Amino acid sequence: MILSLIIICHYIQQLINNLKLNKYFVDANVLYIRNTIFSMLTLIICNIFLNVYLFINKINNITNISIISHTSIMNYIIYFVILVISYVIYNIFKYGVKLQKDSDSFI
Repeated sequence: MILSLIIICHYIQQLINNLKLNKYFVDANVLYIRNTIFSMLTLIICNIFLNVYLFINKINNITNISIISHTSIMNYIIYFVILVISYVIYNIFKYGVKLQKDSDSFI
């Protein structure tokens, strides 16, 4: 789970660096957003498996890390909302790259 968080932070940092350099609609940004979504899905799946394992073995309060300690449906709703927003951003950038390529081909 920690590896997924590190990967997410890395791709977001790369995306921010490209945006600072005024590289908005390039293939790299689409790739960074897509990899961020996959990493987030990996994090959610690991979190689900961990919570199921802890529930089955009746292990409670093993740590105070917020990802693990408080399991609730609200966490998964928040994860789902973040994934939906990330997917919308991904589609916007993907469409922007397509428009950029079409625009460059006319010039």
